[in-house]
Amino acid sequence: MSETAIRRLRDVRLANAAEVGGKAASLGELLASGVRVPDGVVLTAEAASGAPEAHRWEIGAAAWDLGPGPFAVRSSGISEDGVDRSYAGMYETVLGVAPDDLGEAVERCLASARSTRVTEYESGTSDRMAVIVQRMVRPVA
Repeated sequence: MSETAIRRLRDVRLANAAEVGGKAASLGELLASGVRVPDGVVLTAEAASGAPEAHRWEIGAAAWDLGPGPFAVRSSGISEDGVDRSYAGMYETVLGVAPDDLGEAVERCLASARSTRVTEYESGTSDRMAVIVQRMVRPVA
């Protein structure tokens, strides 16, 4: 697993937000402060701008370390929430993803940054996005 393409959530901080997005950076901070957050990885914005085949390989290798799944695939936009705009609910999240379907789910999430809804809303802000893959939380019986 390339350290520049995939980062563990536990290893990112707010200082990494330009690389991993605000959501991933905030999750890393929560983990560092001892809050229970599902284990996960983030495909960096730089890596996300590459070829889909590379995403599939990188995410597949990282997911192997996380366990059998299922997974949640979530956006972490680089300029997702700022002073002037909030992108809450604009990008796609894919839940209950099996390991073999992670590549497709990542691509769906990335494609949502180029949707008409987002492009009309953002007017000149960056569409760079990182993608978070986390283990799904299972209710305690």
